[in-house]
Amino acid sequence: MRTVALALLVLLAGCASVAEAPDASVPSAPTESFGLAPVTGPLVFPAGTREVSLAWLVDELARLTGQEIVYDQQARQALEQAKEWLDLTAPVPADEVYTFVEALLAYRGYALGRLKAGEPTVLGLFVGNTGRGASGASYVAVAEDEVDALRRHPAFLFQYAMHFENIDSRQLQTQLRQLLVDPSGLCNVVPAGERSLILQGYGARLAGLFQLLREVDRHSAARNPPAQTQAEQGAKAR
Repeated sequence: MRTVALALLVLLAGCASVAEAPDASVPSAPTESFGLAPVTGPLVFPAGTREVSLAWLVDELARLTGQEIVYDQQARQALEQAKEWLDLTAPVPADEVYTFVEALLAYRGYALGRLKAGEPTVLGLFVGNTGRGASGASYVAVAEDEVDALRRHPAFLFQYAMHFENIDSRQLQTQLRQLLVDPSGLCNVVPAGERSLILQGYGARLAGLFQLLREVDRHSAARNPPAQTQAEQGAKAR
């Protein structure tokens, strides 16, 4: 009898464990990098439509992420007038919504920046060619292992501190200013000592710039090998 009772207890305990185990078929909550609010569902276009306004896309991004996106009345009117023709009307998957909306905003010269973190997050939408309204935006700082993920954000503003092994960042800053002409002031290159630059600008552009500068740094090492020490020079002479 004791053996049977013990077996029943073990069986009941096993049933309880199964009941409490998470259901693997239930999808986990969506996540987003850089502390941005996750997208809760796909971007679904109205039935039968062949074009949407940028204002509608911005409203949908705000709705799907639970964020406030603020901008002035002049920008609102411009967004409502800017129409995007849809060759494909299939829903945009949740993990592509940021990239899709930002790509269309960047194409039209708009930028997104964080005004307030926390709950709810507040984003600002700025006119990229003038920087109007961007004075309160803060750049989202990223680490080196996050740089590749910046390609998913063509319109969002980020900041990255880049360190070099072989080139003088002060000389490089002058050359970059000629390449990154930006009257809005949203994209900046600031030297930080002899071997570092602080880069500010659109995520996708920063990712491309990071790759370019890493190649420049590597080629500089190949063209300018480290000087030999006196001991090495003496050994070579013998």
